[in-house]
Amino acid sequence: MSKELKADFDYCRKVIKTNSTNFYRAFSKMDTEKANAVFAIYTFCRKIDDITDDAELTIAEKKARLLMWENILKNRAAYTEIAGVQALDATISAYRIDVDLLQEQIVGQRMDLDFEQPSDMERFLEYCYFVAGNLGLILLPIISVQDQQVWRKACVELGIAMQITNILRDIGEDYQQYKRIYLPKSIMTRFGYSEAEIAAQEINGNFVALWEHLAEEADQRYAFFERERHNLEQTVEVSVLFAARSYNEILNSVRNNDYDCFTKRGYVSKLKAREIYRQLIG
Repeated sequence: MSKELKADFDYCRKVIKTNSTNFYRAFSKMDTEKANAVFAIYTFCRKIDDITDDAELTIAEKKARLLMWENILKNRAAYTEIAGVQALDATISAYRIDVDLLQEQIVGQRMDLDFEQPSDMERFLEYCYFVAGNLGLILLPIISVQDQQVWRKACVELGIAMQITNILRDIGEDYQQYKRIYLPKSIMTRFGYSEAEIAAQEINGNFVALWEHLAEEADQRYAFFERERHNLEQTVEVSVLFAARSYNEILNSVRNNDYDCFTKRGYVSKLKAREIYRQLIG
């Protein structure tokens, strides 16, 4: 590995360490080569996500920058001066990652730029696929011993579960900062909970029932992934399961905060993380 490529992978490591404690805790335990690959993919996803959330950019500027990243994916050798691109290119080449799947991540970010509250569960899950579900397919060549259809589905379901978890954790932040409601309209109607109540940060029985209904959607997907865990490559099994179980635990942290996802941020404590890790290593 050249000095320049090593420096780029080191940059990616810093990006994930700064932005996602859960993922860094999990994937830093993998062997260096595979960890570097995950860090490079994470950095790409982080960069395009940051474009969408940048309050100082206009919508037109955001779309232009996402288009630039589409071009980067098509011609990576021409953009090696951009931090993270060398590492991304090396990872795509080493693991034969389908670039079309990375392009789907950009599709997901465009859905946020032209945001509309999902009308129903179908639209909700479609959004979750594009911003996170397909990440399981992107990482599949890095973490798997085989590529069977049921395992591909399990990887997608894990990504969707994690995105549902993000949405349930960040209901207040998403509304206060971006005026976005990711909860499906049909589900809000079904449980008798309104946008006005989100704005008022109202936590009542209807909200808890709605929240738990969607949490169950996530829990079922985490469980499905666990049932297919035998498809994980042995060297990454602990890291991937640690990431999955830590993310699942975020739901319990919100419950422990009495469902206050408006003024409190659910997270997994270091003590709980150590407990999860000890359970995995037996």
